[in-house]
Amino acid sequence: EEGITIFGFSFAGSDMGNENKNIGLFRTLKSGATFKKIILYNNGINGVSEKCGILAGSIETDGIVKISDCQFRGTISDSKFHTGGIIGYMSGGSIEILNTDIGAQILKCGEYTGGIIGYVTGSNPQITIDGLTSKLQPIVVKGSSYVGGIFGKISNADLTLKNIKLAHESTQSENEAIVGSGPYVGGIAGELYSSDSNAQISLDNVSLSFPIKGKDNTGGLFGKV
Repeated sequence: EEGITIFGFSFAGSDMGNENKNIGLFRTLKSGATFKKIILYNNGINGVSEKCGILAGSIETDGIVKISDCQFRGTISDSKFHTGGIIGYMSGGSIEILNTDIGAQILKCGEYTGGIIGYVTGSNPQITIDGLTSKLQPIVVKGSSYVGGIFGKISNADLTLKNIKLAHESTQSENEAIVGSGPYVGGIAGELYSSDSNAQISLDNVSLSFPIKGKDNTGGLFGKV
């Protein structure tokens, strides 16, 4: 998709089994999905059981998903597991996010909650983010454990972060930006885990300026490595 503006979509969850999972504008993204110059504002996503994001609930592919020159705004609340400002859950494959602005308000969510992707896992997923800002609306991420400004948790991934500037100027406790009611809370991710000694991690020109609150294992970049 290229050059589309979408306002006002919403979702209110209930006891619907599988219909209450993989919630976003798209349920699941597959190999080759490409989004360019998309402006996407939701009107609220509420009560998802797992895998929830403004763009998509999950990425399930061995291929690549590309997002460039996009804007994402909206609110997600009361999602139990795997919640992200753009993608809820990523299992393998690759994602490339370029020159994108995020203004997600993620409130009262559960485990694995991130400003961009809730949980990254699978066989050596590849993540590149180059050019990420929160210019028009500050990012807010509030969950239980494994909570981060960009990711909730990353497992066994090659990670490249460049030219990132995320900010939230408020110093009032009720407006803290990255909040976990439990452990594993960080400005980038609640936990960066790798059992692969060959995993590649690169951070270049990354600026995070927001208040962070958590219990055990809370850090400015990562809660736990």
